[in-house]
Amino acid sequence: MKRNLSLFVWVLLSVVFLQDCKKELKGSEEDALLLSALAETNDAVCNVSSNGTSIGTVTAIQATGVSLYLTGTALGTYTVAAARAPGLTTAKTITFHNLPASGVTLRAYSGSVCSFDLTNPVVASTSAITSSSSSGTTIYTIFTPGDYFFSVTAVSNAAGALIGNITVSIE
Repeated sequence: MKRNLSLFVWVLLSVVFLQDCKKELKGSEEDALLLSALAETNDAVCNVSSNGTSIGTVTAIQATGVSLYLTGTALGTYTVAAARAPGLTTAKTITFHNLPASGVTLRAYSGSVCSFDLTNPVVASTSAITSSSSSGTTIYTIFTPGDYFFSVTAVSNAAGALIGNITVSIE
């Protein structure tokens, strides 16, 4: 009887221990999937040109449900930042906060290829996306589902210095 009780306790402890290991493994798998998803969607390189001539690249952050700061890159006389928002659905909004009162141009593009010309932009049509602006905030509303990216361009040093204060989020 004593031996059966010891065997029962050993089996019970083994089962409890193995269940904890399974839970730990499941958590590790979930963490790995989350890290993998973040790595895939974090950054993209946008090709930037002026009058058809390449002037460099900028790293585009991926807009998410969390407010993220833009990172400006100096390209000649411009400071440029970009954000991409793939897979947007109808009625989603993309909000830019802390835009300077002047000296900054914000444009929306449809498509998954992050490439744009600062002087000859081909922007998303107004039937696909609309915008409204008020005191440092611009909100884009999606009408046509798809991939979009946004450029923020400053043509002055003062405005360029403020690009890092701009945040973007999807709601």
